[in-house]
Amino acid sequence: DGQRQFLLDNISHAGAPGYEVLTVLRLEEGGELLVNRGWVPFSGYRDRLPDVSLADVSGAGNVHVLTGRLGVLPVAGLAAGRQPPANEGPWPRLTSFPQHAELEASLGSSLLPPVLLLDPDSGAGYLREWRPPGLAPERHFGYAMQWWMFAAAALVLFVVLNRKRNR
Repeated sequence: DGQRQFLLDNISHAGAPGYEVLTVLRLEEGGELLVNRGWVPFSGYRDRLPDVSLADVSGAGNVHVLTGRLGVLPVAGLAAGRQPPANEGPWPRLTSFPQHAELEASLGSSLLPPVLLLDPDSGAGYLREWRPPGLAPERHFGYAMQWWMFAAAALVLFVVLNRKRNR
């Protein structure tokens, strides 16, 4: 449904500000699902939103196969950064870290809970470099190394302090 889309504000990529584009997908079995079509850069003006229409996309309309992974809506680090979408007005609607119920209220229909994060080569969209949630593995290796160093330091202190006692 290229007529009803959301732009998730305050999303950055490689340090540049921009939006993530959420588009409603009507399923043949019934129900609607949000599809995250990727990131678009901020144009520099809040009153000029990027053109995210599906009009110029070949194959838009009836889509038969989309691939991706199921995810959730992004959450803000601080609750003050949230802005629900407007319930009236033109589309696309700007929002910042909305909740699922707020998007449903703006659409006037119910949505399936997950969000489909499209694969980079699946369907019409924009920049898609999804990262799995959580910390990168390198962060865990550094943390493990820190604890091994603490254990080695404790062992050295134990040996040094007990050696002086025996003399």
